[in-house]
Amino acid sequence: TVSVLVGSLPCASPTIIVPHTTLTCILPSGAGGNHRVNLTVQGQSNIATTFSYNAPIISSISSIPTEGGLVTFIGSNFGSTNFTSKISILIGGVECTAVTVVTPHTSLSCYYLAGTGTRNVVLSVASLSSQTTSATFSYSPPSNVTFSSYAAMAVRKAGVSSVTPSPLAP
Repeated sequence: TVSVLVGSLPCASPTIIVPHTTLTCILPSGAGGNHRVNLTVQGQSNIATTFSYNAPIISSISSIPTEGGLVTFIGSNFGSTNFTSKISILIGGVECTAVTVVTPHTSLSCYYLAGTGTRNVVLSVASLSSQTTSATFSYSPPSNVTFSSYAAMAVRKAGVSSVTPSPLAP
């Protein structure tokens, strides 16, 4: 008889492919890295190696208004609802709060604070992190910007003939 545990998770249907050297099995859904692999054959156990699930990959990130709000992440290897407590999302070095698994393994959401501009994102699931070079988050540009008639009069009195909007300060 052959059994395999990866961390504390049993590997289903272990099948010996090449005697004494190669076997396959089906891992359950999981996350993280460096799980000990415990192989038991005929009652004899051996911890021969470790196994790591794939690191999270971010495909897209929604933008939010400058006043903050709900951010949605689409990608892969995000884990299931069992791993919500092991998910950390940093946007510009600041923790995103109330992380929720929207669709297991492919979609997450969290709440982020007010601001402007673009920030790097690091998404970690059970100690495995996404690549920071490819993931950035941007706030939505302000919409419905209007000048009051009072502001327009003040501009005219100052002798300015045109006004060019500039980005809002953080």
